[in-house]
Amino acid sequence: MAMGSPRQSPRTPPRALVTEPNEEENLDHTRWWLVASAFPMIAGTLGPVASAFSICALGRPWRQHVPPGTEFEEAIFVDDPPWLTAVNAIQLGMALVSNAFLLLNMARRVKFTIAQPITIIGWYISSLCLIGLCATASGPLNDGLEHPLDQYVLSQAFWYGIWASILYFVVASFMTATFWGASTGHFSKSFALTNSQRTLMLQTILFLTYLLLGALVFSTIEGWNYLDGVYWANVTLFTVGFGDFATTKPLARGLVLPYALIGVISLGLVIASIRSMILDRARRRVGIRMEEKTRRKLVRSLTKTGNDTILDPMLGEGTALSPHVTNEYERRKVEFELMRHIQDRALTWRQWMDLTASFGTLIVLWLIGALVFWSTEKAYQEHWSYFDSFYLCFVSLTTIGYGDRVPISNAGKSFFVFWSLLALPTMTVLISHAEDTVVKFVREITIKLGAVTILPRDKLIAQMEKEHLKEYNSHQST
Repeated sequence: MAMGSPRQSPRTPPRALVTEPNEEENLDHTRWWLVASAFPMIAGTLGPVASAFSICALGRPWRQHVPPGTEFEEAIFVDDPPWLTAVNAIQLGMALVSNAFLLLNMARRVKFTIAQPITIIGWYISSLCLIGLCATASGPLNDGLEHPLDQYVLSQAFWYGIWASILYFVVASFMTATFWGASTGHFSKSFALTNSQRTLMLQTILFLTYLLLGALVFSTIEGWNYLDGVYWANVTLFTVGFGDFATTKPLARGLVLPYALIGVISLGLVIASIRSMILDRARRRVGIRMEEKTRRKLVRSLTKTGNDTILDPMLGEGTALSPHVTNEYERRKVEFELMRHIQDRALTWRQWMDLTASFGTLIVLWLIGALVFWSTEKAYQEHWSYFDSFYLCFVSLTTIGYGDRVPISNAGKSFFVFWSLLALPTMTVLISHAEDTVVKFVREITIKLGAVTILPRDKLIAQMEKEHLKEYNSHQST
């Protein structure tokens, strides 16, 4: 700046790099986006999954008798006490009502203050009922058994009750956080869900209904246990194809053609909706926040080092902020370039953060899944190690599905259905994030390598780029 020119004290950052009150309000909305929008979306998606597991838990008895000298697959179901079936049916009914009120509230047919307490209380009651029933079935109900305890096993229905109770508790907690945030005024008492979010919830419900009905049809034709049919339908529609259960009847083989085709397409639509929302809506919200944090960091850095004079407005004729900025037009141009730089840095950072988050989530699901499979299968399959479970998760995530390692226990089969509904879509999201980062980086390196080896670029274009780079470096040095 020229000598004698007045200075502002303390120095004020430029308007374009300062957070205005309305921008601060928008930033606060991005902080609460997860609770206001993502939590209801997750609850609306996982709620029907939990209800589907509740149907599986109600569909068969919870204990099986394995007579001495018989194979595990030949276990005989032991009828549940009438009160256990009644409580199980009541919790399923309450869960379905909770799902219905959540969807009605999202469709703005029922008020928030009415629908959300019903949804939250209903899911918590369903979770507590299932926890109590599972604790009873694995303990006190064993006292009056006719045969020794070691001849009994817990059926897949019992384990589906476990997974359903976990999901009910999680989605109820999510909605409790959302209800609290709305009640304290952090966001509106209404869900501003997009059509794609509502579509995802409806697609999830239709897909689960399709899976359960298909399991009923094929288990009836093939003579399977219904819950084995659910496991087969899951392995089929997720294109894993272990082969431990396969259709043998001509009617079943004829029906599997349209069933698998429609099911795979339906699953693809569900995963596409998940990818769209995570990569588009969440990307915009997270991008706003990361761009704002990058902008604030740059302003603090420039102010601290005293290099922010270039960002101050011109104060009159003859003033200059630097030897290369002598008028307001040039100052605004520099400020614009700085903002573009901030946006580019925030974009790159956000893309790598997305990749890291999805990769970390997949690794957690992979390792925890392997641990659960190891604990459920080692008692039923000889020489089953943790590496075998790790390998099983890998061939499942990649949908290779050799079938040399498959779950055979009741807990393992039911957990595979639960785990695959979370892990396989996460794998798809990871691939999408990798396309924006790793794949893009490899593609650029490949193009550059090809340009200097077997695919040289046009000499005229290369010369123009060289001259442009030389001019740019010359300008920077002056």
